[in-house]
Amino acid sequence: MITGSPSYIPESLMGRTLGKYQLLEIIGRGGMGVVFKVWDTLEERFKAIKMVPPEVASSPLAFEDLKREISMASSIIHPNVVKVLSLEAQDGQYFIVMEYIEGESLEKRMAQTEDRRLKEEEVIRVMKKAAEGIIEAHARQVLHRDLKPRNIMETASGEVKILDFGVSHRLGRSLTELTGKDFSGTWPYMAPEQLSNRFGRENQQVDIWAFGVTMYHLLAGE
Repeated sequence: MITGSPSYIPESLMGRTLGKYQLLEIIGRGGMGVVFKVWDTLEERFKAIKMVPPEVASSPLAFEDLKREISMASSIIHPNVVKVLSLEAQDGQYFIVMEYIEGESLEKRMAQTEDRRLKEEEVIRVMKKAAEGIIEAHARQVLHRDLKPRNIMETASGEVKILDFGVSHRLGRSLTELTGKDFSGTWPYMAPEQLSNRFGRENQQVDIWAFGVTMYHLLAGE
């Protein structure tokens, strides 16, 4: 395990390297960390890396949970799921390496329409592909727990990819437990049992719930 205090990589390090990865641009930012587009100088291809928050990296229990979640997520090999490749460390910073996808999220696509919603035939086409990825993940006992339009992308060639299978959820739950601030999930898409244990334990149905809410959002614009 890398020793020392993990820290995020600031914008001033754009163009520099983290091990074999050259940091090119920030493509995502949120409570669970920063996501960079990087160039793998050994394999000579683009990838994405998500920084592990220092609170999680510094907690043995939370870090073990994250490693277990990444191991499960990396077992999903499906054309409609972004591949989680590895967990790596360099210079005291832990990061998750993922397949890089060039495309737009459904959230961004909705924002570009006049009424902030997509056509029915487009929603059906995209979500049928997303459902195939979810079925494969569930067959491997992996839950997403944070399905929403932002986490579903479509490439220019029409490929549909689900982002962050299990990974952001695990980071969010650990940050919530470690800091006391709520980072767990996106509440408008969360099933009742994610909001309170009065409704039973979380299982595959939480993704089915979020899938339905996402479809409604895409169709209705709200």
